[in-house]
Amino acid sequence: MADSFQELRDILQTGKIPANTSQFSEACYRRLLDALAAAGTPDAPEKGDIAALVRHVLRREDERQGGMPQTLKVPPTYPFPHREIWQQSGIDVLVEGSDYYLISARPWQPNWLDFSKQYAPDKPVFKEKNRRNYEEVVGDPFLELVDRKKYRSVGQREAIRAVLTAPERATLAINLPTGSGKSLCAQLPALLRSHIDGVSAIVVPTTALAIDQERALKPFVNHPTAYYGDESEEGQQKRQEIRDRLRNGTQRIVFTSPESLMNSLAPALYEAASLNKLRYFVIDEAHIVEQWGDDFRPAFQELPGLRRDLLRLTSFTTLLLTATLTESCLDTLETLFGKPGPFQVISAVQLRPEPSYWFAW
Repeated sequence: MADSFQELRDILQTGKIPANTSQFSEACYRRLLDALAAAGTPDAPEKGDIAALVRHVLRREDERQGGMPQTLKVPPTYPFPHREIWQQSGIDVLVEGSDYYLISARPWQPNWLDFSKQYAPDKPVFKEKNRRNYEEVVGDPFLELVDRKKYRSVGQREAIRAVLTAPERATLAINLPTGSGKSLCAQLPALLRSHIDGVSAIVVPTTALAIDQERALKPFVNHPTAYYGDESEEGQQKRQEIRDRLRNGTQRIVFTSPESLMNSLAPALYEAASLNKLRYFVIDEAHIVEQWGDDFRPAFQELPGLRRDLLRLTSFTTLLLTATLTESCLDTLETLFGKPGPFQVISAVQLRPEPSYWFAW
């Protein structure tokens, strides 16, 4: 896939958004075009969202061109913002024509931070130089199911192998650094064990995360997997179809919130369990059970009761995924999810090489 900034320029000027954006390897290009394609639908982005996505494209292209500011011509009409929103979003309107704005993005240079004009703090972000030092390792044959040949890290390899060999009623707490591939530790086993039939419930804290994970699995699962509140007719139909597939054991994976799992999804999940179709019960960002579960999102601490009730009907493996596993959090998770056991911890922590630290005295 080859990127063409000029091709993107032409698309934005003509307004002819392609149905398939996979020709662009730059994720920021695809995100912008997908957002523009959603204009006029229930999923339509706000004008501020469009401005942020356009700024990302411009700043990314600036850094690809060695810091040389790049420009775009955009329409002054919906779904693009008006002049004031562009300015508020760190974008300068260089020329205002009768049917277009010529815009350029400003680097972030806060006046309270010394040297920010010489060294813009957001420069490394948009240059996208890889700073993570995880080393890929040779994969197992079943990785071909998700078009991979290597594990992203040793920790990912050991975690996936542990999941695949765990007893069905076991609980595994998987503690891997962000970016080392912990999501696949649930997704790949779930796909492997639902090749014929079977379902896995993966609890995520936000709708955005559910949609991201659905998008990642779209090439491998030919139906929707993100279950979230959408009261449009299409959204209600989608949720009903997911519940139907859960009941007959053909859903494979569902990404959802704890609130949805405890309420509208619960009857379908119980039916799947009664048919011995439930393969994995997964909580992504499992540290939230302790941090959010008392007052903010109490449904997180209701999940252990649902799990215990489902275990009366069938056997499955429980996975607790996190990159933030403190001693207190581990004690809480073992107390809530440790029985009937065994309870196993797979941890591959390391220093994070990505952050930069800027100080203003």
